Amino acid sequence: MCSISEVCIIASILLPKFWKDSSRELLTVLCRIISYLDKGTIRLLGENDRIGKFSPSLRDQLTHAYEVSTAQVSPAVPLLIQSVPFEPETDNRSNFTSDKAFQNFKKQRDVFYELLREWEDKHSNPGWEFERAMGLRIRNMMINLSAACNHSHFARLFQKQVIRMCKGSVGAIRGSEHPDQDVLDMFGTDNLTKLKRLQERFVVPQNIGGPCPPPAFSGCQVFFREFLLCAGSHQLNQHLSDTLCQQILELDSITILRHKSSGGEADMDEQNEKQHFASVLMTTRLLAKFLGFLTFLPYRTGDRPTREMQETSIFLRNKTMPVLNIYELLRRSIKNRRTILTVPWVVEFLSMMDHVAPFLDCYHKVFTLILHLHRCFVLTSEKKENYLNKLLILAVLGWLFQIPVVPEEIFFNEEKIDEFGTNVSDQGLDSVPLVDQQLLYLCCPYLSELRKLLASYVVGNGIKNGGYMRKITPTSAEPVVPGSSQSQQKLQAELEEAFFHNQPPSLRKTVEFVAERVGSNCVKHIKATLVSELVRRGTAKLHSEMKDEESNFPKLLEAVTHQLCEEGRQAVAKGREFCSRKGPEAIQVLLPGETSASVCCTTEFLSESGVTWSGRVGTLHFSGPQDTNANIMGSSYVFSSKVNKLCV
Repeated sequence: MCSISEVCIIASILLPKFWKDSSRELLTVLCRIISYLDKGTIRLLGENDRIGKFSPSLRDQLTHAYEVSTAQVSPAVPLLIQSVPFEPETDNRSNFTSDKAFQNFKKQRDVFYELLREWEDKHSNPGWEFERAMGLRIRNMMINLSAACNHSHFARLFQKQVIRMCKGSVGAIRGSEHPDQDVLDMFGTDNLTKLKRLQERFVVPQNIGGPCPPPAFSGCQVFFREFLLCAGSHQLNQHLSDTLCQQILELDSITILRHKSSGGEADMDEQNEKQHFASVLMTTRLLAKFLGFLTFLPYRTGDRPTREMQETSIFLRNKTMPVLNIYELLRRSIKNRRTILTVPWVVEFLSMMDHVAPFLDCYHKVFTLILHLHRCFVLTSEKKENYLNKLLILAVLGWLFQIPVVPEEIFFNEEKIDEFGTNVSDQGLDSVPLVDQQLLYLCCPYLSELRKLLASYVVGNGIKNGGYMRKITPTSAEPVVPGSSQSQQKLQAELEEAFFHNQPPSLRKTVEFVAERVGSNCVKHIKATLVSELVRRGTAKLHSEMKDEESNFPKLLEAVTHQLCEEGRQAVAKGREFCSRKGPEAIQVLLPGETSASVCCTTEFLSESGVTWSGRVGTLHFSGPQDTNANIMGSSYVFSSKVNKLCV
């Protein structure tokens, strides 16, 4: 046996080497994780003076990670309210018990969208309250949905509207990746990064509650949450829970195939798989969040219950069946290597729990399982395709373990898991690199808090050292177009979008096809008739006027061009006449014969507007080529005259 002094001597010799090796490995793993964050966070970490003093090698690694990073992380722009389209299979008269029930549901559907649009217009006004403004109308609406079939239909409508408005976009900000040409001309390609950061400052919330925010509803989700609270309808809640359970089970078992192609087809298939997976994952997480909200709503309280109340509640609630067998779904997911799809929505469901739910038998087993799963997912410095898959699972589980309703005693649970095991294997869906940085930040928005903390440190450090804080004060510019004209254009665009939204997708494609082809034919027609005639006459005038060698060619060309442009303005009227004649003819030929007269009339009007716009753009384009042709003809004439003189 060694004495205490001998043990201290041995420790003083071995621990520095052990700590040096461990710290080096730890920093390598840490840098590996940080390299998957957004470029702004990596840049701020690399420029942080404290990190440079602590570990210059880590700073160099962060700088290199920033230079080679290709991550594209952009906030999603909120979508406009769009109604759920009519589906004959579920919404026609045969799916209702009577004509009265059918007409009643149509009325309540209109009331629902009226409330939704009113909330969109007024919820940000000072002093506006949801309960006071809409509570009575919502409860009257629930009274009118008396028939069971109406509750079922409204629950289906409610679910689809939630998905349509709250799922979120897995793409970048519209226009941020491919800006318009006028933006490029104004700012240049060198300032696009600054422009993108400025755009994000206008659309990204300032904070979301810290690095570990409590579960909450945000954005459009608030409307649906408040709607359910104001309705207070047990029938609606039950039908909605049934609908949500059915949809979640279908999405959780969906097949996401990995196509085996070669070359460009393989890249396209992989991108389609990622988009499909992201859509399924975001939808399932959203539905699970609302299902958890409805499941634990009757038991949610602000404070923890007393010990006696908790024991009584546990005893009674253990006698009831849960809405979903989460434990079995997780077991099957681990066995089939599909945890990347199942774990995120399970976390959303469990985040809505009340204080007693973690102690129930059905959920206690779930926490034991996901805790073992969390310990099995180990991030290393090795570069693997599915690295982001593991990072996403660890991030959502780490957030779940930190919310207030999760008791600390679960972390000291040493219960054994069944024989099936929780070993992580590079097989199944978990082995496919389906997660990218954009999806990681959509599922874990609290990761962006690190960037905000670093930015605030930079600002505070600059002020402390005598610098100044740069602020952006938005000011409204004078509109080029009058306000009434802008509002009319916006209303027209919204009406067109609403019309196409409630029609089959083929109708929009037909109108776009007709507009493109008729517009192109309009341009070619005017070029072949009006423009060619003007060019011929201009050439003749130039030939006749330039026989005199002392004539001023620039002034002569300007005069001839001015005369021809006055006549060339007829192209606008001719283009409109051509489009109004050809557009409706093409629409009538391409649309199905059973299309209603009102839809045909609206479609003809939209196609005529589209091709008229195309014709107008083409006509405006004629002035440039006409002037260019005149210059070419005039220069060629002068050059040929000089050549003839030299030859003589």
